[in-house]
Amino acid sequence: MSEERPPTEEEVLSILASEFDDFAEDSDLESEEESEEEVNWDNAQTIIFEPEIQLVVSSDPLDLDSLVIPTQDQSSTSIICGENRPDVPYIPGASTEKPFDYFQLFFTDNLLDFIIEETNRNAENILLNSPYPRARIASFRPVSRGEMETFFGLIYLMGLIQLPAIADYWRKTESLYDFPVFRETMSRDRFLIILRALHFGRNSEEGDPQHSDPLYKILPLLTLFSSKMREIYSPGKDLCRDESMLLLRGRLSFKQIIKEKRHKYGIKLYLLAEANGLILDVLIHLESRDHEVDGRGHAEKVVRKLMEGRLGTGYSLFINNSSVNLCSELLEEDTHMTGTLKKSRKDNPSEVAGKKHEPGDSIYRFLENSVCVLKWFHRMEVLVISSDFGPEMTETRKREGTKVKPKIIVKCNKQMGGTDRPDQYLSYYPLERKTLRWYLKVGLHVFHVMANNSWILHKKCNPDSNKISLQAFRELIAQTLIKKNKPATLNRPLSNPSERVHCLLIKNRKEFRKYCRECYKKSVRRNVTSTCDTCVDSPGLCVSCFRVYHNY
Repeated sequence: MSEERPPTEEEVLSILASEFDDFAEDSDLESEEESEEEVNWDNAQTIIFEPEIQLVVSSDPLDLDSLVIPTQDQSSTSIICGENRPDVPYIPGASTEKPFDYFQLFFTDNLLDFIIEETNRNAENILLNSPYPRARIASFRPVSRGEMETFFGLIYLMGLIQLPAIADYWRKTESLYDFPVFRETMSRDRFLIILRALHFGRNSEEGDPQHSDPLYKILPLLTLFSSKMREIYSPGKDLCRDESMLLLRGRLSFKQIIKEKRHKYGIKLYLLAEANGLILDVLIHLESRDHEVDGRGHAEKVVRKLMEGRLGTGYSLFINNSSVNLCSELLEEDTHMTGTLKKSRKDNPSEVAGKKHEPGDSIYRFLENSVCVLKWFHRMEVLVISSDFGPEMTETRKREGTKVKPKIIVKCNKQMGGTDRPDQYLSYYPLERKTLRWYLKVGLHVFHVMANNSWILHKKCNPDSNKISLQAFRELIAQTLIKKNKPATLNRPLSNPSERVHCLLIKNRKEFRKYCRECYKKSVRRNVTSTCDTCVDSPGLCVSCFRVYHNY
């Protein structure tokens, strides 16, 4: 009986080639699409198998763990889709389950490098122009990326822990203000120096013309935020535009005074948002200094500025204090609009705006372009306009029972919450500090919006997972940024004095003055300004008694 042997490499290749030839002869494949020309399958096979294929026969067992299976490239899908978009959201470089990855969509390395560069440059300018050689900024050293991440981690933590002054976070004499995480992470002076030099735009150099845009100190950050939102998120159909106020009592050329707002004094912001509170774009009102949106038709120009790049794509915009002309112009650009109307508008239809009727009644009129103008009276007269909804009535459920309202009113009340909800979220854990530098307050407000937007995106992309509260989400952001660059500490304190490193420090005579402890034991009162901070009670010691006290 002959002994069996394994086939050689040449035999295996010949067997595979013969089986492939038999398969090619017996195959009767036909093209699904009819073509006038006959397909030459021999040439097609030659083209397909043109690369040389080498078959390696090995006696080693197959390692399934090392087997690499190619997957579909998802790099082209980089947009989180809105509610009305059925696509599955995908975030490149981020896990859909980790909340901090959503914050990193905004808090990118490019943003950090830009802020670090401008902050270091601004600190150099402050040092050159400072007339005080002993000022705190005189000890400035360039900020690193780790320090900047830690700085913003403490900023977000301060929003969660509200104290009267920044210096109170580093107090340790009273247990009422004892927060060791601030002292262990960064010194107070270093934090204040970075806060003083924090900058988001480049100042004019000597010999360069002055900036004509009053927002040049904050405009790069606003542009980065707007472009990032367009890059990572595609909103749903319904959008809303409203106004918000950022509190500022200092002097500013474009500061607004609106008594009806919660913050009567401050910077007026125009917001483009969704009903869930996600802010898509921010525009600062500059009055007459903004030549692009100032002048006649200011409200229409603001809408077009916020909707730039989104017109003509079928969005539906909800707005307060709209006009018939704006609604008609947007409808021509394939954008629907619904909102309230002022009675004093000249282009309002008189048969609707000037008509008086009983409570619960409604009167409407369709314009030539199918735009509906409706007035409804409940507790007060409400005049609305819509190119998306008609005058039909719908039932709404309230605690006191079911009520019938026009559909336009119901939709406006639902969608316009997109501007009230961000103000509600931003009021919980504010990052803004009282300062004379308005651009610093606006910049921290933008980082405030980034944190809230990342929380909303996390909820939108993980509807079935355990819901995380806004407080827990911001705590996670602060904890991750602080621990990411926190220096390593010892697991246990050095309780044995022989293990400690003692050194003699000479301090300022006005701040520190004690009797030398060893001399006092000898009934000699000697005032010294030198001490050992390593010891528990920081005893006063002269140079000659330092070694005696520590048994050196």
